[in-house]
Amino acid sequence: MSAVVRFQHAQVTHAGAVREANEDNILARPPCFVVADGIGGAAAGAMASALVTEEFSLLPLQRRISPADVERALVHAHQRIIRLQPVHGGRQSGATVCGAVAVDDGDGPRWVLFNVGDTRIYRVAPQTTELQQVTVDHSRVQELLDAGAITPEQAEHHPERHVVTRAVGAKSFRPDLWNVPVVAGERLLLCSDGLLTSVPYDRIRQVATERSPQQAVDELLRLALEAKAQDNVSIVVVDVESLDDSAAR
Repeated sequence: MSAVVRFQHAQVTHAGAVREANEDNILARPPCFVVADGIGGAAAGAMASALVTEEFSLLPLQRRISPADVERALVHAHQRIIRLQPVHGGRQSGATVCGAVAVDDGDGPRWVLFNVGDTRIYRVAPQTTELQQVTVDHSRVQELLDAGAITPEQAEHHPERHVVTRAVGAKSFRPDLWNVPVVAGERLLLCSDGLLTSVPYDRIRQVATERSPQQAVDELLRLALEAKAQDNVSIVVVDVESLDDSAAR
């Protein structure tokens, strides 16, 4: 017997305060929530990120989505982006991505959480104000942090903080995936690095844990633009309102 998951969510994507083009694409259609950040220039990057979100929009809605469906969508997006590159003169195009897809493997609803690159997923546990980072960046700065070569404070201003070590459409393509239970009352925050590099973590935590989904995305975008965000900004906030198995019964 499977529970019916009820979500409340809000989303926004914006070019930021400096760039004219928005290379980000987002998908927020339960049970799929995805943030993709394009790489490779305005046209190529936007197309790459759009291919990622398109693959997830094609996931079956009339039957249960499985973890294998999620992995298959990532691989298909990767293959499509590679085929796209000759259209742009062989220029390297790709996307970083994070996502949360609610699946049902027969033992109740679970999240398949994933990332490639430096887009991030954070989680707020029920009745807490703690913002827990779920994903681990695939970036040059993260490698330096892991090696103890720099401090977290140095990482915030490191000249290579925008260098990613994995991307969809690149030779380095390799997603990280987590399979965890869906918990009533929890919140997920998905975002591109345009938010993370313009708004301090403590401010993100405060807004993301104290406001409704729509209020949170609106305020976080306002703060990013107020800080003159140098990159595109994409934000998805998802609340798990309830797990109800009455419909199944």
